[in-house]
Amino acid sequence: MLKPETLGLELPAGYRWVQGARGLMAVWGEAEEGLRSEGFGPDSDGSMVLSDAVGRRALGALNTSDGSYLVRRFSHGGLLRWLSGARFSDPRRPFEELSLSSALAGAGVRTPHVIAARAQRVGVWWELALVTERVEGTTDLGRWLAETRRDARTRAGLDRVLMAAGALVRELHEVGFWHADLQPNNILVEEPLRYEQEPALWVVDLDRSTHGASLAPADRLANLARLVRFVERRERERGACLTRADRMRFLRGYEPERGLCKELWASLSSRAQGTGRHGLGWRLERAFGGPDPRED
Repeated sequence: MLKPETLGLELPAGYRWVQGARGLMAVWGEAEEGLRSEGFGPDSDGSMVLSDAVGRRALGALNTSDGSYLVRRFSHGGLLRWLSGARFSDPRRPFEELSLSSALAGAGVRTPHVIAARAQRVGVWWELALVTERVEGTTDLGRWLAETRRDARTRAGLDRVLMAAGALVRELHEVGFWHADLQPNNILVEEPLRYEQEPALWVVDLDRSTHGASLAPADRLANLARLVRFVERRERERGACLTRADRMRFLRGYEPERGLCKELWASLSSRAQGTGRHGLGWRLERAFGGPDPRED
């Protein structure tokens, strides 16, 4: 039986442990009664149903007296999606993400409030889940771009959203946060856009990310380069959506100073050209791991 003391983790203020026969859950105290009334706990999903929201796999939905929540079951990316699916050897990951989310929100960055984190024993493996508040009226940036690409959405507001996305990534880096899966699908845009206000963006899926006192320039550049490679791969595979001006708007959001922005453009352009090994990995992932539903 997994016990809190074996994890060696300290929960943020406001959370408590709930022990089950085959699972362990950390829960936000103010939401515990609502989850319990719906039968959701360390050993049970209760009244959870499928949500219309999409992650690496289908997300669950819980509607309680306290609010509407999304349940994200952890699943491997890359080739591990084919090899091990949703089975994990380390039960710590959802609890570590809870702590990351709490720290990021405390630093003033918008990220959905975590309601509960859970690890359940299944044979010799663990199934992991995270429950978060649902941010209503949002579209992830990846879907926004896909809809623009196929003319299901006009380009109105895209310039403002891209600058806001650059500013969000800069904000992450300035508070010492390195997002392990920095890509458009993990940035949510509140709609409708209000032209008298800056677009409101949220960052999600913090699994395996890191948070420290500072982020070195080389780490910032590597994190940005990962995002650029992801975007450029989609541009090649699915057709051009972003113009040079669009790309520069994102970078101006990240680095407002014009001279430094041009230097950043040059550095990222040279890195984007060296994507051979990444391209091979992506092709193997598609062949053996299957399509990522967020890309549809």
